[in-house]
Amino acid sequence: MKTAVPFILLIFTSITFSQAVVNAKRIDTVAMNADRFIGVDELQNLYYLKGNKLFKKSAEKTYAYSNNQLGDISSVDITNPLKIVLFYQSFNTVQLLDNNLNELTHSINFTTESLFKNISNISVSSGDNLWLYSPDDTVLSLFNYQSGKILFNSQPVEMEHAHFKAPGLVSNYKYAWLYNSDYLIQFNEFGTYIRTIDLNNVSEPMVTNGILYYLSGHRIHGLKNNGDLFHFTLDSQVDIKSFYVSQNQLYIFDGEKLFIFQFLKF
Repeated sequence: MKTAVPFILLIFTSITFSQAVVNAKRIDTVAMNADRFIGVDELQNLYYLKGNKLFKKSAEKTYAYSNNQLGDISSVDITNPLKIVLFYQSFNTVQLLDNNLNELTHSINFTTESLFKNISNISVSSGDNLWLYSPDDTVLSLFNYQSGKILFNSQPVEMEHAHFKAPGLVSNYKYAWLYNSDYLIQFNEFGTYIRTIDLNNVSEPMVTNGILYYLSGHRIHGLKNNGDLFHFTLDSQVDIKSFYVSQNQLYIFDGEKLFIFQFLKF
């Protein structure tokens, strides 16, 4: 097992400067019978949860997956639509699905695997790897599900953030972010700490095309890798229960309908 570099003084980045504005125009509205909207892939397939079942809806067909033996679905990661990650926290188990929602592997139970860890958050990484966060030791780990081994560990987050709890974890193939309502902690692809971003009332973060999007104060914001911050201004008012950004389109779910906006400026 490899461990990331020893103790590094955490640097806070406070986002307090003025933000650029990205205008978004509503182009479509779709009725959606869903408990939770997950997102959209590059082929504009819609993903959502209804009654603890995952659905993938295309223009021609709707796929579905459920596994009631594993309890409620805690999170779904569609970053790679060929390797969809379903996490069942109450059973400490992850299930990987292909683009037809067929099981790619057997379910991975982190209680019975060699890790013996309680996992609270999971996100996709490159290759056959997954990011895992455990509240037991507040460590972010890069896990290879083919070998069943940990490739890298971060330093314990609580070394600098006492009593830290992470409601969520998001990632792309280059970075991972742990977050709570007050800040995001960014790591590189080897689990090495990069920075802590001080924000207010963060929820629903997601990453696409190297931009971190999040909801704060009933407004959707975007944070670029260079630190530039912007927010969306919508041409019509909608309630935001969840959202997703894909290919210069903003999808907003209000609990009953999916509103689709096109970026007018970026």
